[in-house]
Amino acid sequence: MKPDVIGVYIKQGMCYEKMREFDEAISHLLKATRRDKWNFTAFYKIGLCYIRNNMKTEGIEALKHCLVIQPENLDVMIKLTEVYQKEDKYLREAENMIKKIISKDPSLPEPYVYLGKVLDKRNDNQGALEAFKKGLDRLNDKAAKKTSSDSNADKKASI
Repeated sequence: MKPDVIGVYIKQGMCYEKMREFDEAISHLLKATRRDKWNFTAFYKIGLCYIRNNMKTEGIEALKHCLVIQPENLDVMIKLTEVYQKEDKYLREAENMIKKIISKDPSLPEPYVYLGKVLDKRNDNQGALEAFKKGLDRLNDKAAKKTSSDSNADKKASI
């Protein structure tokens, strides 16, 4: 089949996803993946739909496949961490993924917040507090940079 047909299946799946008809979305997205086993977008959307449809195991598998396609994709790593940290049986996977994210980009706040949640579930209160503090520090750094760039844009606009 032509790649544009794959794109149509993905668009259909995304429309169903927006309508919260996850079974239909998954059905159309799977049609795309049957034709292109390396289509990142289709697998990512399938993963999200499965998760939103309370089929976490299937969602995790689809997101893991995304990391086979794009091993360095931080968005997928963060989404996997978000799912992992909510389930006690995946806390080790969450912690491993968090460490990988931090090693790639220590400026991101999300992994520290998720690490705090994981450590809190393990009753490591001191570790959780330290992780939450690092997450807040990075959030505050982002906010300060945004305020600074907004202020610079305002100055340029007034000139």
